[in-house]
Amino acid sequence: MASAQEISPFVVFDGPVEEAANSSVSVLPNSEITSVNSMWATIVANGTEILMFDGEVDLSWNKFIAGGREDNCGCLQEQVGRLLVVHPRRPRPLPR
Repeated sequence: MASAQEISPFVVFDGPVEEAANSSVSVLPNSEITSVNSMWATIVANGTEILMFDGEVDLSWNKFIAGGREDNCGCLQEQVGRLLVVHPRRPRPLPR
């Protein structure tokens, strides 16, 4: 029986994530890009899924946090008191 991957590496890049994904698969053996958009990419290297995203999400975080505060577990509380988690939308798989 195949076991589920228990840990997914998560990497943040300062710049175009598609370039980072292409660079990564050119270096890592047995790797491929399984999904990509302007903010988010997923590659699989030797059977391990690696999630990547562009640090631009930090810009959204900083806008929401203005007048609010950071909270536990990657959440923030914006100025009007709502708790939020800011993350890019997971892309649809690329057509094969």
